Amino acid sequence: MTGYRLGYALSSEEIIRNMIKVKSNINGNTNSFFQMVVEEVLLNHFDEYLAFVDMTRNEYFRRRDFLCAGLEDLGIEHKKPEGAFYVFAKIPGKMNMRSKEFTAHLLNETGVAVAPGVFFGENYDDYFRVSFGSSMESLEKGKERIKRAI
Repeated sequence: MTGYRLGYALSSEEIIRNMIKVKSNINGNTNSFFQMVVEEVLLNHFDEYLAFVDMTRNEYFRRRDFLCAGLEDLGIEHKKPEGAFYVFAKIPGKMNMRSKEFTAHLLNETGVAVAPGVFFGENYDDYFRVSFGSSMESLEKGKERIKRAI
């Protein structure tokens, strides 16, 4: 079910009514085949689903911790995320580059693709965003390549 999104909200009737107004202008309803998949999982495979969620969460924590330790080893400032699968990291001052220039440098020099911080607001032009959604092998290679680039 990767890529599909299904959620719920609990709140007062007034807030839910206003949420529905906003949501109805953004996208449609969840398609019927996905509703059937979710029903099957919830009714007949819920324990397996919970085990999978726990396993996945633990794996992402492991990748997050590896990436954060690698950034620390390189002297790159960052905040350890608590719920995302990416890290906002500060571009080392010695690079003397803004985020678009730095991310282009990483991509062109080493093949590492990260997002410029400025894409997430003007105040983040001295940051870059790196995902830990890939394999541990890719994270290891990425760390070494970033080290070479800086």
